[in-house]
Amino acid sequence: MFPPAILCVFVAYLTFFSTSPVAGDDTPTAYEVLEDYGFPVGLLPKGVTGYELNSTTGKFKAYLNGSCSFSIEGYKLRYKSTISGVITEEKLKSLKGISVKVLLQITRDSQPMSGIIIFTLSLLYLSPFIASIAVADGGDSFSAYEILQSYDFPVGILPKGAKGYDLDDTTGKFHAYFSGACSFSLEGSYQLRYKSTISGSISKDRLTNLSGVSVKVLFLWLNIVEVVRNGDVLEFSVGIASAKFTIDSFDVSPQCGCGFNCNNIGQVTKLRKSAFVSSL
Repeated sequence: MFPPAILCVFVAYLTFFSTSPVAGDDTPTAYEVLEDYGFPVGLLPKGVTGYELNSTTGKFKAYLNGSCSFSIEGYKLRYKSTISGVITEEKLKSLKGISVKVLLQITRDSQPMSGIIIFTLSLLYLSPFIASIAVADGGDSFSAYEILQSYDFPVGILPKGAKGYDLDDTTGKFHAYFSGACSFSLEGSYQLRYKSTISGSISKDRLTNLSGVSVKVLFLWLNIVEVVRNGDVLEFSVGIASAKFTIDSFDVSPQCGCGFNCNNIGQVTKLRKSAFVSSL
């Protein structure tokens, strides 16, 4: 009779070798395993040096010599040296170590989706970890201002100078990035301040859980936490109070320092007519 400690080590030894392939034996390659589960080999780049697979739970790890990246028709894929997840028949989930940089395109419900968008959604279906899509301004990517418009907001909610953003189009969570903090006054009525990074959640006609944007009311700096569009009116909320402005007040983006009145246009006249009113 073997001592319990020796039995535990023996069982662990058997478990490891039942889930880890050994070079030189008849163990199928990572690419053959993909095919066994109904996937094409092209989901993995060439150069996989080994893998581990628990055939009971489907949990796996695949190993590359190093990180790997390449482009496919405008998409840039990046694989870390170790990727992991869970594999079952025709389904890969809980993926880690794979990311994709895509052109984020938003269409209205009445318009048919293009093949590009369907391909993007397929990637998102394969891995919830790919759902966070980083988009940098430049090239053919949509700007942060165009994303605002696609959700029915005017560009003027953001000051000029947004250099990039990331958006999870499943949850609506986003971050927008500036070169530095930005502040400006609205003709003496309010002073607005934007941090170098602002975040929140966006959906059609609604911005919630905002962080990084504040307004000075009297002598207090208050965080703007929500912006809601109702027809041609935008309502800005600081939690305990809110103010309403007409949508055309934000047709253009303000500039840091001089706001909307950089050329003495006087566009902010309408803004001065609205005050923050307590919602209590």
